[in-house]
Amino acid sequence: MRVIQSLNELVKFGEAHKHINVYGAGVHANKIAKLSLKINKFDIDVFLVNDLTKNPNTIKGIPVKLATDAKVPREEVVLISLGADTRDQAISYLENEGYNNLAVITEKIRFELSPIHTSSFNIKRDNLISNSKIDTPPPPHTEIHQINEEIYQQNMSAFLDYKYIWKKTFPTFQDIDNNNIIEISIMPQDKELFEQLNSNLPILLKDCYDTDWLKRMCGRLRSSEKYGSDNLLYLEYSSLDTFIAMMAVMDWREVLAAEKVVFIFDEKEKKEKYPLVKEKFGEIQSLAIDEIKTLVRTSAFQGHSGNAFFNMIMDTHPCLLTVGRFGLTAYTVLYKKILKGYSVTEAINRMKNPLNDIEHNIIDLNINPMIISNLSSLSIAKRKEMLFEHLSNILGKDNTPSSVEWFKGFYLANAECFHRKYADRLVPSIFYDCHLSRIYFTAFHLNDQEFDEWQNDLHELYDEFDEELIISVCRDPLTSTGSSWDDEFDNIMPRNSQSNKYEKSPLLWLIDKINNKFSIFVRKNSDLYKKWRIVRFEDLKLHPHETLAKLCEFLHIPKTNSMLSCTINKENVTFMGTRDFDPAPVYKKHDKYLGVLDRYRLEMLHQKDYKIWGYKLKYYDGVVYTPTQIKKLFSLPYSIERAFWGDKLLASKLKREIVERALDIIKNGESVPYDEDKNEMVPVKWLKPDLPEGEKLYE
Repeated sequence: MRVIQSLNELVKFGEAHKHINVYGAGVHANKIAKLSLKINKFDIDVFLVNDLTKNPNTIKGIPVKLATDAKVPREEVVLISLGADTRDQAISYLENEGYNNLAVITEKIRFELSPIHTSSFNIKRDNLISNSKIDTPPPPHTEIHQINEEIYQQNMSAFLDYKYIWKKTFPTFQDIDNNNIIEISIMPQDKELFEQLNSNLPILLKDCYDTDWLKRMCGRLRSSEKYGSDNLLYLEYSSLDTFIAMMAVMDWREVLAAEKVVFIFDEKEKKEKYPLVKEKFGEIQSLAIDEIKTLVRTSAFQGHSGNAFFNMIMDTHPCLLTVGRFGLTAYTVLYKKILKGYSVTEAINRMKNPLNDIEHNIIDLNINPMIISNLSSLSIAKRKEMLFEHLSNILGKDNTPSSVEWFKGFYLANAECFHRKYADRLVPSIFYDCHLSRIYFTAFHLNDQEFDEWQNDLHELYDEFDEELIISVCRDPLTSTGSSWDDEFDNIMPRNSQSNKYEKSPLLWLIDKINNKFSIFVRKNSDLYKKWRIVRFEDLKLHPHETLAKLCEFLHIPKTNSMLSCTINKENVTFMGTRDFDPAPVYKKHDKYLGVLDRYRLEMLHQKDYKIWGYKLKYYDGVVYTPTQIKKLFSLPYSIERAFWGDKLLASKLKREIVERALDIIKNGESVPYDEDKNEMVPVKWLKPDLPEGEKLYE
């Protein structure tokens, strides 16, 4: 059976067969017929329906016949455009009628045929989901700058000693023309830099005054020696007087310390100094561990919030080093238990020959996600051997690496396994998707103290990087909860073999969902607030262009076509019920485990999260209850209890815990959080996408 994933694939499918039959005469089937008529690349001969009186066809010129009609050719291709709830029934029905060449349309096409997309029928892959003006730069930000005599004096002293500036005469602070700094724009120049990455000449930027951004980019630019030719960052300024005036505003000292920027103030200097060295130094050198200084990491609010999907979007970005979905999640446990204190050769031998089941689990749960990828023609053992060989070459077989050296070494070795190519001028950042989970308690035999040490060790690892940026994916609490329950109850929880009911109370999972927060607060204007951002799962799915543009702007990396595919090292996969940008998970109701009352109560508990992240309350109506009413409301049965077979006394105890937790959340739900020093806390900032006029965000 063929699965059709996109409008582009549908059209190619129709062209190949010249004509198709569509089973179902609903709205989406009608739109497919209209699409066929509009683009005139394939014909629809007949709708196959069970009952013409219930599903009358309204498209002129297309005959309607029953699936049981003997005149309908059975060898013709059939497209099934029904919803997932009736699709299996339709497939069985058609197969019984002798239709064997079936094709199934996914929910994604139903989404693409929504009113937003049917207006133009643009079937190019990059335009299937909301075209946007992502390449239009934001308007220049202007502000009144505060001048500072101390900063000016410190800058002047630093410039006098700097080798890549040739203006060594500066006016006194009192002689600065302050009129030159009233409306100077201070903003990153990512787009200008990225456009020159493949140029034969060094990067040249004009009137760049964002010293924080310049410091970041100096850390990412490879040295000229490793790049093989001049890789300095040339800064051209249209007015020397303005530049001097801005020396009283911007602190240049950290930028100058990197010795990677060259200052140019007139055409004569530009002609003589750009570039300073015109010949190549040699071949581009392999990326070294000590060059990697930036860490981009995830911090999951909740499981089943789209973290795996986000991981696979980022997996093949040319400015990121990755290790596949959740690779090295328990890295610090691997380092402490297996690698620490051993030479590379000794440690690799330990990874090849674990002493017990615990070591085996630690190694497999860290390493296997890295090697289950597009090396599918090789056995697991061969893939590990390849990874370990690259590790030995990168780290040096006789060396005893530190934790951060091992960590970076795994990323470089993984890149070598897949022959990954990067932007040669820039050092790629490490992308680390650490998916902490208590499932490792069982696999690693960790106690509570060891679990806490694991997290502390992770933060010590993060501190080894010069720059750290954090992304969290959040999701509508209802669909996140429903998704996790679908997975846990269908695939994880043990069932009684006789009753086929769950032996462990699902209420345990309900408590977990109530206790875990969907929103995180940090101190305003803290370093954490500056380096941490939120991306909504629904925005990634429904508005990928605009959302990824915001994300890349924050990460200071170019937006690439690789981000428009959900991949593990370039191998398309279906994972956790979703594939690519299929929007079906956004709208799935999870009716099997979530009833209307369950949704009402969960929204009630998470109403602050809904407000913070732009979600609309669909069930909870804002009614304020007394404590007595809350106890009664949260003591009522839950849909998931229907599948429970186990200890009724335990269930009663868990229900009391649920009531107590609900009372506590509602009591403190609207209070403004403060830290221990009485500083007001604010939510981590949401990367809210800018949509074209007429389009709306998911609510």
